[in-house]
Amino acid sequence: MRRMLANTLHELANESEDLIFLTGDLGFGVFDDLQRDFPDRYVNVGIAEAAMVTAAAGLSAAGFMPVVYSIASFMSARPYEQIKLLAGYNEFPMIVIGAGGGVTYGMSGASHHATDDLGLMSLIPGMEVAAPAGPLEMKEVIRDAFYKRRSVYVQIGKFGEMDLADRQLNCGGKILAISTGTISHELHKAVLSPGIKDSVDFLHISKMSEVSSVFSEPINESYSSILVVEEHVLNGGLYSQILHAMNSNLQYMKVFRLGLPNVFIKEFNSQEGIRKQNCFDAEGITRKLSEILGSQ
Repeated sequence: MRRMLANTLHELANESEDLIFLTGDLGFGVFDDLQRDFPDRYVNVGIAEAAMVTAAAGLSAAGFMPVVYSIASFMSARPYEQIKLLAGYNEFPMIVIGAGGGVTYGMSGASHHATDDLGLMSLIPGMEVAAPAGPLEMKEVIRDAFYKRRSVYVQIGKFGEMDLADRQLNCGGKILAISTGTISHELHKAVLSPGIKDSVDFLHISKMSEVSSVFSEPINESYSSILVVEEHVLNGGLYSQILHAMNSNLQYMKVFRLGLPNVFIKEFNSQEGIRKQNCFDAEGITRKLSEILGSQ
């Protein structure tokens, strides 16, 4: 994803003089071409995320379209007030990139875990919140926000992510399985596993704003339940927003969840290890789907 991000920003810089990239002292080796070809529009602010967002707001007010970039945990919680008041209240459009969403930086400890970023950013009126699963999807989100001049928070992964083969699979299943972000790859694998693939439909949510539209129409009567998988704490994430949308539209159904609990993860573990420990890797998801199907 980061390589595609660098390429996308370079393309936009070629297309428009309005793009200015600000980084919180990160991305060395990733954005070298952007820095070399557009030195006047590449700004390393240092480890000062709040100041970076404030500078971006000033640039936005002057007619530029700034992109601010840092690790997701640093890009969401640290400058939250600045994003809320400047991008939100004052409506200065900017693209906020949070790299390494969820527990991508699992071995770096809780300070580097972005397990609440989607919930936090969803609280800001007018802020689009996106968690693409792969590089091409991420490119679509960024280009759309840039040319529509709207603020967006984009949670991205690290390196090596592939694009989802399918963002939606409908087989007339009994269960609808929904996820967002890079964890959608694990859910996709589980849905296609033997004994599951003919009984479970799959839906990847790219933007949180899609939740309300998905549940504005009556849910397919063939579904007996929904499974939500998220690399996020319980409060404020995809699960919470789905429940809110369903309740608002008077749609009632069993909704199961796999994801992170509302606790700090204090042990040091890899992203894969934390997913496995909390049963939302492909193997754990498959077991949960089998359990739900077996109870029907």
